[in-house]
Amino acid sequence: MAVTFVLGRSGSGKSSFCFEQIEQRIKQQEQVLYLVPEQMSFQTEYELIRRTNGVLFDTQVLGFKRLAIRILQETGGLSKELIDKQGLRLLVRKFLYEYQSELRVFTKERVSLGLIDEIIAFIQESSNAVIDLHTIAELPLNNQLLADKLFDLAFLADKVREFLGDQYILDADYYSLLASHIEQSEWVRQTHIYIDGFHSLNEQEHIIVDQLMRCAATVTLVLTVSEEAATPTGLFAMTDKTYARFLRGIQEYKIESSVIRMGEPGLARFKAAPDLAALEQYLSLGLRQDLIGDAVKITPFVDRRDELQGVAQQIRTLVQSGVRYGQIAVYVPQKGLYADLLRSTFTEYGIPYFLDVKESMLYHPFLEFIHAAIALVKSKWSTVELLRILKTGFLDVSDDDVARLEVYCQLYGKTGKRDWQSEQPWLWHETRNGFIGEVDEEKSLWVENLRGQIVQPLIAFEAVFAEAKTIRQALQELFIWLKGCGVAERLEAMAASSQDLVLARRHQAVWQQFVQLLDDYVQVAGNDELAMDAFLAMFETGIESLQFAIIPPSFDQVLVGDFERSRFQMASSAGSGAYSFGIQYAFVLGVNEGDVPQIQTDSGIIHNKERLQLQEFAVDLPTLDSGLRAQQFALYTVLCSASKGLSISYLLADGVNGETEKQPSYIIQSLKYLGVAEQPVSGNIRFGKTVVAAIPEFVRSLKLYQQTGTMSLINQTIYNYLLKQNPALLEKMQDSVFFANQTVALNNELLEARFGTTLNGSVSSIESFYNCPFQYYSRQVLQLAEPITAQVQANIYGLLFHQCIEYVSGILLANNRRFAELGDAEIMDYVQTYLEKHAPLAQYGIFMQSARAQYFIKKVRETLNQTIQMLAFQDEHSKFKQQFSEVRFGGTYGKLPAQVYPIDDRHLMQINGVIDRVDQLVEDGQQYWRIIDYKSSGHTFSFADMYYGLNLQMPTYMDVLLQNYPDSKNAGMLYFGIDQSIKSIDGAPPMDLIKSSYTMNGFIVDNPELAMAMDDQLTASAKSLIVPAKLKSDGHFDQNGSRIMNEDDFTTLIDFTRMKYKESGRAIWDGVTTIEPVQEVSKDVPKACTYCKFRSVCQYDRYLNQPKVVHNKSKQEALSQMEMEVQANDGKTSE
Repeated sequence: MAVTFVLGRSGSGKSSFCFEQIEQRIKQQEQVLYLVPEQMSFQTEYELIRRTNGVLFDTQVLGFKRLAIRILQETGGLSKELIDKQGLRLLVRKFLYEYQSELRVFTKERVSLGLIDEIIAFIQESSNAVIDLHTIAELPLNNQLLADKLFDLAFLADKVREFLGDQYILDADYYSLLASHIEQSEWVRQTHIYIDGFHSLNEQEHIIVDQLMRCAATVTLVLTVSEEAATPTGLFAMTDKTYARFLRGIQEYKIESSVIRMGEPGLARFKAAPDLAALEQYLSLGLRQDLIGDAVKITPFVDRRDELQGVAQQIRTLVQSGVRYGQIAVYVPQKGLYADLLRSTFTEYGIPYFLDVKESMLYHPFLEFIHAAIALVKSKWSTVELLRILKTGFLDVSDDDVARLEVYCQLYGKTGKRDWQSEQPWLWHETRNGFIGEVDEEKSLWVENLRGQIVQPLIAFEAVFAEAKTIRQALQELFIWLKGCGVAERLEAMAASSQDLVLARRHQAVWQQFVQLLDDYVQVAGNDELAMDAFLAMFETGIESLQFAIIPPSFDQVLVGDFERSRFQMASSAGSGAYSFGIQYAFVLGVNEGDVPQIQTDSGIIHNKERLQLQEFAVDLPTLDSGLRAQQFALYTVLCSASKGLSISYLLADGVNGETEKQPSYIIQSLKYLGVAEQPVSGNIRFGKTVVAAIPEFVRSLKLYQQTGTMSLINQTIYNYLLKQNPALLEKMQDSVFFANQTVALNNELLEARFGTTLNGSVSSIESFYNCPFQYYSRQVLQLAEPITAQVQANIYGLLFHQCIEYVSGILLANNRRFAELGDAEIMDYVQTYLEKHAPLAQYGIFMQSARAQYFIKKVRETLNQTIQMLAFQDEHSKFKQQFSEVRFGGTYGKLPAQVYPIDDRHLMQINGVIDRVDQLVEDGQQYWRIIDYKSSGHTFSFADMYYGLNLQMPTYMDVLLQNYPDSKNAGMLYFGIDQSIKSIDGAPPMDLIKSSYTMNGFIVDNPELAMAMDDQLTASAKSLIVPAKLKSDGHFDQNGSRIMNEDDFTTLIDFTRMKYKESGRAIWDGVTTIEPVQEVSKDVPKACTYCKFRSVCQYDRYLNQPKVVHNKSKQEALSQMEMEVQANDGKTSE
């Protein structure tokens, strides 16, 4: 029974001393235990195997936990069943819900996975520190909240202990069991123990070490301390405290001890790099010595990606010079910030690495399947959750079927349990103009069969929880259900077919851990009565906490860790063979202010101020000060970890777009004080030694070549290499660089295959062409369908308004009646009859799917009643009489012929359409036409839109009438707005306000007598409530209150419209498909893109595609330019 302390600063050869002694003991066939931190055991054991050529005799490398199992196996202390961390989480959650009435602080509303983990962490922390929670809960604290928290923690700890009884054991309990069983171990008595790699221990671990020192053959304790006198705030305060605790144990048990102090650091680890020895002396002793070599480097980087790319390039350079990957370490301040980017960067550069980060299993398809199934039950069969289940693939529904089903559910508003479990078959209808038509038998059969395939297993899943009485029964049935779904077999098949070995292991591990979760649940709550909400909440917590454990994929790999938790074997002067032991080169990343050292956050269930209050009662718990000292010591060990080279880097900016400026840590200034020169700022100008890693920079060089015509020599080399070795990849890169998002003109052969030689179009389709040629191409040539969602589409309101008015107009015309003859009761009856028949058929029956939708129908009914009342009012005071309603021109059923425009010798353009309403007046033998277009939204008569071809509707309609009735004249073109009244229904506004809101918008001919014929209430000095006209006292139009045009202006407008049709026809037959959306001169976003459904197709980019800028134009300015352009075309637009 003898203890030897091996003391020294970092790099002084302490670990090498242990390895040499262990080698000698192995040769003498003595039993050896090398006790190291768990994360260091793999490397240490591998190094021993390397040194001894695989002959370890009876030597073991263990951490405290594995040591506990080893000794308890010998002494018989493993009779209890283990509850792991996951089981403990479930247990604590169970008690938090079960004992709500007795807890003071941790109410049910606060329960979360984070809170549960904090409770467990503090209970374990107090257990490791050998602190009795009941004792500190009874302290006379002047802090009621702290007292209440300690009461709750003690209460929960008691409940956990009561549950454990004599049957179960927690992970942390192995330590106390180990301490009590060491004395019984014969193996310990015959073993020489070396304890290395620990800088601090908790009290429970100290008790174990005390017992090992008492009972083992010999114990060698290795500590990183300075020869200077210990100080409570110095760099070595943490290890000095640990050393003092060891000495206390030696004194208590009267153990013989000796001390070996290792020599100067320069004599061991840093022989090949004196600068690193000087750096260690400065950090530990404050002795300044200029660093004159290049072993220490400082490099600023633009951002984190640039930093990792720079480090990756340096690593590949080192490896090419003969350094092994395993001799390189990368340290990061926070693994979470670097993990994803590091994985992608190192993979890109072909660098094997080991990053000790556990990843959540939550996003694995299997756990997503379970999570979504639970959410389905909780949400009462929400379609969103059901589709989540299907998209995991575990119910054998193809991706195409899931996509089609999602469309069906959106169209028909299938949202919940009532829909999915309805006894009524699901039907799929054909549609016409937004209204349901005939049943599509094939689609209906498909969707009904698919529903049955999906619903049956999910009803069985729901029954698992509905029929079970206890949690054990529910979990047993759940396991049987999963087996019935073939989940285990599917996961095995996924693992077998995966080319990625890590992914294959994950497919296997997720099932194993899930089954273990079920076992844990049965352990802690199997016999409890099944309370659905609490059970599902606890089960979800369990799923969310499952993690993948990372297994090192190879021996030779770059080691990546953080400053505090990583334990990499350091380099030494000892060892033989081509692969020298330890870290030769270290890269320390992200050395910025606030990150290194990291700002201490006052987190945890017991805050720092409360811990300081407990220290007043001799309760020793870690505080923020001790955490900061631990960081400083960890930083010292990191900076002194390499034997040949140290590279330190910091960021100039952070954030997604580099918007956050970063400052270097004080460490950078200290190194500059020692004479370390800072490398030039990196700007993403770097290459790895693999083609894949070189691609991003090469692509940037191609872009630069496009602008300047020059290319660097190295990029020319890469270009030539790719041209020979991978021309397909080079072509893709060139396509991406020189991509201009430009379309190709269609040839006549393609267009004639689509249209024939006569292009049949509508007014709106040509307006679409002028809005954006690509929009026309997408809708008319490709015939892309616009997506339909579960919301009521705006055009459905317009269809209901139009068709209802058409329905009433048809009845009136058939009976030779006028709107003026309708009474309010008759209007309401017509509207009710129409809506009862047609509203259920609109947009796949959306108005029948919810109370909210039916509320909309109520508002539509009110709007239509009021609208038709206003039509009756206007008709009552007008001499114009409705002559046609929904009059078609062109097409199979056109009352009037189509407008036909010859484009060239071979091609024609034929315009078809529907005029909402045509009113007629015959006065003194002269026939006048007035066109009225119903609009379900506010619409103004814009001359700028007409000039640019964006609004050709009204001139086209008037042209049709005047050509077919050549002796008639134009009286006006007017818009009748329908939906203005929706805003004024609820407030019961004055009737004049309602009437004025229905005043028609547009232009009438400059003829006061015709204006008075449209409104017999229009008198001198009055403004019409029906048409946009106001008369002065002399009976002429008031130009400020009227919208009028003379007959010549109307003729110019019609002639210009014909010209625009020919112009668009020539462009369409020329195959124009350019991405050129209309954009108003005062706007930043193209007007044509605002509601365009094809943005995802065209991929409009303002840097690549030029919009067509349009300018506002007054009536006179527009008409003047129209007249000039018509004349420039020789006035032949009427041909």
